[in-house]
Amino acid sequence: MNKILVATVVGLFACLAQASEELQLFHANYEVYYQGSHLGNGVRKLERLPNGKYRMSSESKLRFLLISDTRYEATEFTYRGGQLQPVSYYFTRKGTGRDHRMLVNFSARQAWVNYDNKKKVIQVKEVLFDPLSYQVQLRLDVMQDKSTFTYPAVIKGNLRQLDFEVVGEELLKLPYGKLNTIKLKKVRKNSKRETYIWLAKELNYILVRLQQKENGKEEADLRLARVKFL
Repeated sequence: MNKILVATVVGLFACLAQASEELQLFHANYEVYYQGSHLGNGVRKLERLPNGKYRMSSESKLRFLLISDTRYEATEFTYRGGQLQPVSYYFTRKGTGRDHRMLVNFSARQAWVNYDNKKKVIQVKEVLFDPLSYQVQLRLDVMQDKSTFTYPAVIKGNLRQLDFEVVGEELLKLPYGKLNTIKLKKVRKNSKRETYIWLAKELNYILVRLQQKENGKEEADLRLARVKFL
C-alpha cells in the first residue's frame, strides 16, 4: 500500500514538473488602429515543433490610403525551467518605403546577424533575445510577480538593452471583450516615443494590447480580437 502511495505521489509530481516545462500554445488575432482608424489585422502564434523547440510568429498587413506595410517575423527557441534560449530569428518587412530583412542564428557564445545584407557577429555573455523571444520571456517573468525587467536583444542588427516596468493593473475594453490586465511601459531615456504593453491574467498573460506613441500622439495600437488556446 505504501509503495503504491509513494509511486502515485512521485508520478503526480513528475506530471506537474513536466507540465511546468511546457508553454501554453495559442493562436491570436488582432486588429490594428492608428488614431482610432482601422489599419489592418495581425496574427500571433505560439507553436510546438516536432523537434521539441517552440516557434513564436507574428504577421501583420496594414494599409492606409496609399501606404502599405506587410511584416512577418518568427523566433525559434528552447524552453526549460522558466528560461528561454533563442535558436534562430527571421524578420521581413515589405511595403511603402524601404524593405527590411533580418536573420539571426544564436549559439551559447555568439549570435550571427544579417540585417539588410550587413553581417556581424555578436559575442554572447548571457541569454540574448530577439524582438519576439523577449516578449515570451517577459510574459513568464510577469507571471512571477516581478516589477522591473531587462533583456539584452538584437534589434535592427544591433545589440540593445530593453527595459520595462509594471505601471499597474487596468480593466481594458477590447474587440475581444473586457479583460483584467497588467500594464507595462518600456523604459526609455530622453525619448519622445512611448510603448505600452498589456498582458491579460485570465488569458495566461498573453499580449492583448500594444500601443506606440510619439510626442503624445498615438502611432499604432494593436488590440486582441480573438484567441484560441491549443
